[in-house]
Amino acid sequence: METGRLIAHYRVLERLGSGAMGEVYRALDMRLEREVALKILPQRFAENPTRVARFEVEAKLLASLNHPNIATIYEIREVEGETLLVLELVEGEPLDRRLGRAGLLPVNEVLRIGRQVASALEAAHEKGIVHRDLKPANVMLGRKGTAKVLDFGIAQGPGERLEDYTAAWEADPESPEGPGTDDIAATMAGRLTRAGVLLGTAPYMSPEQVNGAEVDKRSDIWSFGCLIFELLTGRPPFEGESWASTLVAVLENDPDWDRLPDDVPPAFVKVLKRCLRKDADARLHDIADVRIEIDELAEADDAHPGGGRGVRALTGVLALVVAAVGLFALDVGGIRQRLVGVQGATFETIASIVPLPAEVSVGDRVPGGLFREQGAEGSDAFLSDAVPGTLAEQLRRVPGLVTRYPPTGVELASIDGDLGELAELYGAGAFLLPVVTAARDSLYVGIELQDAGTRSTLWREEFAGRRGEYLTLMRRVADNVRQVLRPRSASLLRGGPVGSTNDTAVLELWRGRYHSERYRSYHEEVDFELARSAFARALESDPRLADAAAEMALLYGIRVPESGMSTDVWAEMESWAERARSIDPSAGLGWSVPAGFEAFYRREGVQTTRLVHALRGASLAPDRAVAQNGLGAVLADYSLSLGAESFSAALALRPLLASARTNLVALLTSAGRSQEALASIEAARRIQFAQAWAVEMTEGSIRSMRGEIEEARPIVERLASRVEAGALAPVALLELQLEFALASGNDREADVHLATIVGFLETPETPPQLAWNLVVSASSALAVAGRLDSSFQVLQLGLERGLVVPYDYLELNPRLDALRLDPRYAGIAGPSRARFEELRQVLEEARLEGELPPYLESPWAALSRQLESS
Repeated sequence: METGRLIAHYRVLERLGSGAMGEVYRALDMRLEREVALKILPQRFAENPTRVARFEVEAKLLASLNHPNIATIYEIREVEGETLLVLELVEGEPLDRRLGRAGLLPVNEVLRIGRQVASALEAAHEKGIVHRDLKPANVMLGRKGTAKVLDFGIAQGPGERLEDYTAAWEADPESPEGPGTDDIAATMAGRLTRAGVLLGTAPYMSPEQVNGAEVDKRSDIWSFGCLIFELLTGRPPFEGESWASTLVAVLENDPDWDRLPDDVPPAFVKVLKRCLRKDADARLHDIADVRIEIDELAEADDAHPGGGRGVRALTGVLALVVAAVGLFALDVGGIRQRLVGVQGATFETIASIVPLPAEVSVGDRVPGGLFREQGAEGSDAFLSDAVPGTLAEQLRRVPGLVTRYPPTGVELASIDGDLGELAELYGAGAFLLPVVTAARDSLYVGIELQDAGTRSTLWREEFAGRRGEYLTLMRRVADNVRQVLRPRSASLLRGGPVGSTNDTAVLELWRGRYHSERYRSYHEEVDFELARSAFARALESDPRLADAAAEMALLYGIRVPESGMSTDVWAEMESWAERARSIDPSAGLGWSVPAGFEAFYRREGVQTTRLVHALRGASLAPDRAVAQNGLGAVLADYSLSLGAESFSAALALRPLLASARTNLVALLTSAGRSQEALASIEAARRIQFAQAWAVEMTEGSIRSMRGEIEEARPIVERLASRVEAGALAPVALLELQLEFALASGNDREADVHLATIVGFLETPETPPQLAWNLVVSASSALAVAGRLDSSFQVLQLGLERGLVVPYDYLELNPRLDALRLDPRYAGIAGPSRARFEELRQVLEEARLEGELPPYLESPWAALSRQLESS
């Protein structure tokens, strides 16, 4: 099926794989704006009534199961002659892939997963359903650790018998041949389906399945034992070199129990052995016994906390929720709250805090005030960024307390969730850890204040409110944090609200930001569509919400490179920015976004207007890193040092903003400030991001220019291997290759690279941003090597294309000392000097208008003095 195809109101995004009875695709539900899984009956089966009937049986079986550890079915329908199931899309990775990465899993994680799988099977067995194909590939492990049992394609429902499948498989010309087949790829990894003989996957089939006999829930218990054994040891308990020998092992061999890790609890080993008894009558009869055993192990851990196995913290769906959000003795209306920290404690010595991305789950209330966890649904996942972001907006009003802009979930993932690293990068004194449970129209929020150094819990409190009163709930939460950190400050419940008062609009704004950030990092089309729709709904709910229009402009700006610099995308970006400014002239991003993107891509336009807009945006949005980042892109055309100041300001606000880190490293290097650049490169190494190669290339440039050939060589070789593998465009490496060749004395190779660079500069189709980079890097490398004629040639070619290099690059970069002594220098420096005077006039006017960001005042004065005396 083609990507992009629209089936009913589902847009196909990508193929995920094949299930027992069909092919599975990721799709976007255009009506409800959520991702789903489409399971479609292949065309070759459409003429087989028994196959179609089985497809419908699978749908009915899933519909009868409502369990947090079983993927949900939304609907079954026929469209254009095709039958499809619409299923919950379970994000994460299947256990077989997890095993492929890890080899085997820690015992406590296996117990947690086992408890959830056992609970899922228990629910199925209570309905008379036998899965019949339980294996690692059919268990998905979500990002929050929730296990989901998938693929009920050959499940046996109440009253069904083996012969009910005969007609379906006999009519399939592509079904395996049965025991005569010796194709390991098709049998060991895939499912064996032979009418009247085998249904299942060889290493996980029970002896009764192998014998072709009728099966019941005890067959699932056997498969469960095989799955757990494999998770603990890294290999199935029954293996052979062929399909036939694997089946023989199932019938005749015993598992090698000595392969189990020493820290598996003996009681659990005993239960596992009962799962794998070959005689079904002697086997464990009820999977609930496994769940109970794991729960009892958790209780034993509670009674003996020094035992060290950590079972309790990782087992049980209810235990997970209790550990995460506590026992909510709360009124659904949100009137009551319960403090579980130190009553009356205050922590006024904490100077700065960083709210962290929230743990989000959804669920329903059950007796006792607990929640039955359903796992974080896509529709509410955005709360992970929304709650800490909203709290930060409120807490910035507290005097004497520095509240940092929270890292997004994507940013936290870029450092593998390392809070020690985060504390260092942010200079945090304490963290705020929110945990959110969304239950229908209610929100339950737990907040923990944690010492950033020791990670000890200082204070904890829990709140409840209605989704429709989101802002009121967040103000209450923030005010309680204020009381703990700055008890003598004014209440946040008094005074005007921050931003829009429309709860729906604010939530949709945060939903859009969440997906926009994911789109920036992962480039998934679905995130673009979800962000665009959310921003549109925010404006529909509150037409005066300028931030939503500005964020829409930013979204289209992010899309620019994905669109191939489409003029339509540029027009959308500018149109939304203009709408933001018309709604509210003080909307900083409305000024910053177009200016920053136009400068970064060297798009033709009025330079002065772009600079004025970028300065205005940065001054109006002093707490938005994106605004400072945009100003840095504009200033880089005029001054490398001032551009670096803006990128540094962006990183002070968001230390994990990868684009600002890359830009800062590049400007410091171009300015000849190699020591500062290397320090920033060291910080960038801690972060995983797509453009990390650019930072590595910059380090290679610095090492080459400093004559550190042996340090530069492995960097050049690593990046060259990426080019050979097709992961990097050859042109991306031109700058470094020229610098390395010049530094290592390889004149012939340097001439080749120089000729290529000149060719690019002489070609009108070369993108302006690439040409600018080539001019700056090549001119300095050639000057250092004493090849002044070539250096001037490159600079002149840049001028002919309208690429005026910054005046401080020419005047203050020590690498260009030789150029400044040459009579040709005046002709190159003239246009740069004129642009610098233009910068001086705009900055002075901005200062008088109060639109010069404070962090630029001192550097601008120092730069002016330097250039006047040079």
